[in-house]
Amino acid sequence: RMEQDLEVRARIDPQTGLLNRRELLDQLAAVVARHEPSLGLLWCDVDGFKAINDAHGHAAGDGVLAALGERIRGSLRSADDIAGRISGDELIVVLLGIDGIDEAIAFAEDLRRLAAEPIPAGDDMIRATISIGVTLAGPGEGIDAILARADDAMYRAKEAGKNRVVADSAAAVFRAAS
Repeated sequence: RMEQDLEVRARIDPQTGLLNRRELLDQLAAVVARHEPSLGLLWCDVDGFKAINDAHGHAAGDGVLAALGERIRGSLRSADDIAGRISGDELIVVLLGIDGIDEAIAFAEDLRRLAAEPIPAGDDMIRATISIGVTLAGPGEGIDAILARADDAMYRAKEAGKNRVVADSAAAVFRAAS
């Protein structure tokens, strides 16, 4: 039992219940190495997370991360999809067998709306929003390039006003070429 607990702790982020960074990157690398067709990647960042911690305390911030992790897990389309915490308030969702950028954007919009539902925190209700960058993996593309494009799209979502989904423009080209 202790060995199983250690194995889970080595793979799962304790705040979100999602995969931790190392396990997320390992699983993503395995998927990319198998040349899975139609891989979509969403880079999600909690808007104003520092302000949430400052206004409500770090325990409430942890509660926000836990609620978002639960919401993401509940929204995954199948057991093949992957979700993990890449860093502090940044989360990644990998969609396998996605039918193009429009499907990935629709999934991201649903996730964005779900994330914005109020989260109980003691006597308070916290409304946390997320900005999401969406991309598709290009043929033969490595994980660093895929992650970089999704991260860049997420930053464009932040710059455009937060609480929105922005797709990487290259993703449409990859889908058209495949």
